[in-house]
Amino acid sequence: MEIVAGISAKRVKAMQEAIVDIIPGLVYAKPGHRLVQFKDAFDVIIDHLLAQSTSHLQTQQGLG
Repeated sequence: MEIVAGISAKRVKAMQEAIVDIIPGLVYAKPGHRLVQFKDAFDVIIDHLLAQSTSHLQTQQGLG
């Protein structure tokens, strides 16, 4: 725990930014297996927000 406590805030920020840059390039699959696509938390949230927006617009236009 002492090692972690000794990391400067500037270095922590740099590491966080590096992780954010790396994450989109990760592939969720075992080597040698067929790639199975699934929705991550971001996809689920965006889908939900789009569905809500569509529903709201249809209600406002008298279509829903």
